[in-house]
Amino acid sequence: MSFGVVYVVNSEYFIQRVIHSIKSLRKVSDHPVTLCCRSEYASEFSKEGVSLVNLPENYLSPPADAKTYVKPNWHFYCKFFSFRLMPYEVNIHLDADTEVLKDPALAYDSNYDISLARECDCDWANKRFIKMHKFFNSGVAVYKRTPIIEDFFREAENDFVYENINSYHSDQTSINRMIREKFRDQVNVNTLDQRWNVRVPIWNSIKDPYLLHAHNLFDKDKLSKIIEKWS
Repeated sequence: MSFGVVYVVNSEYFIQRVIHSIKSLRKVSDHPVTLCCRSEYASEFSKEGVSLVNLPENYLSPPADAKTYVKPNWHFYCKFFSFRLMPYEVNIHLDADTEVLKDPALAYDSNYDISLARECDCDWANKRFIKMHKFFNSGVAVYKRTPIIEDFFREAENDFVYENINSYHSDQTSINRMIREKFRDQVNVNTLDQRWNVRVPIWNSIKDPYLLHAHNLFDKDKLSKIIEKWS
């Protein structure tokens, strides 16, 4: 069974972050990597040994008939291209801002259709962690290429474009809607140990982390200042 890691880069902001994540991945596994990115950024990854797939133009802006959102976040839209690409039998989809500390293939469980970790429920304004959210975070997703998962991501994309008008609309919102509603009795979700998705709010409370998830992992000085605010 082939395992592989998938990233997406749709803006210059993510280039350094993905390179940092790929380098950390190489320390713990030799899985192939597929990078979905805008063609103008391809040369930035020439030394990283990845398979490059151009992000289609139609995934870089809203479809003409898309639902009007209160607060559109269309930079999330291209993630559905990378979710649905599925170049491997088992796909390990990672956000750009991650640092891999343990082979992510270990997060795969053949008894489930998809494996995800919980999101942090926080008082962001006051930098206070409350509890692990009932929602799943989409920054770390491990899934086998199967017809039900193909249907799942196709419908999640459709929800993103045509159905959901959440004021903070992201790929994550639609994925969670599918899990709770349309695919509730069809897709088996494995809740990952939170060590697979250590966000800044729980940085100091998780021992032996497997994967870190924060915007400034490549810049330790900036990261330290952010973590300090949550301490």
